[in-house]
Amino acid sequence: MKKFFIVLILTLFVGGKGYLWGHSVAYRVEKGGVTITVWYEGIKPVPMKGAFVRVFAPGEGTEFQKGRTDRNGRFSFYPDRPGRWQVVINDGSGHGVVVDVRVKENLKISLPEKPSFPLGLKLLIGLSIIFGISGIFSLWKNREVNRR
Repeated sequence: MKKFFIVLILTLFVGGKGYLWGHSVAYRVEKGGVTITVWYEGIKPVPMKGAFVRVFAPGEGTEFQKGRTDRNGRFSFYPDRPGRWQVVINDGSGHGVVVDVRVKENLKISLPEKPSFPLGLKLLIGLSIIFGISGIFSLWKNREVNRR
């Protein structure tokens, strides 16, 4: 049983290419039309290549535009009216983000502020979850041993 936990811990912390590390989706909206860049945040940021993108115009329920991000995780569109535009980005495996872009009367973009958690806080939350699950498992195992 001890060997199982050692292998599990080594797999989680040494796992290939950082995919097993905790991550989130981050984005940046750039000036000049609307260009949104999305990536997986973690130890090493990785572009969200080929993610599905849907753009909704203000006051409309149908898509204004749809497509996919390029190999650098970028998607661009040019709004044709002022208001709050909504961009929905999803990679098809559960990771995604919804970005609200405000376009002013002169069709200039008001850049959104996005919440961001520092990497240290993300690591602390991840470790807390791991230790919490381990504690629950340990209590359950001790309860089973005490019954005998």
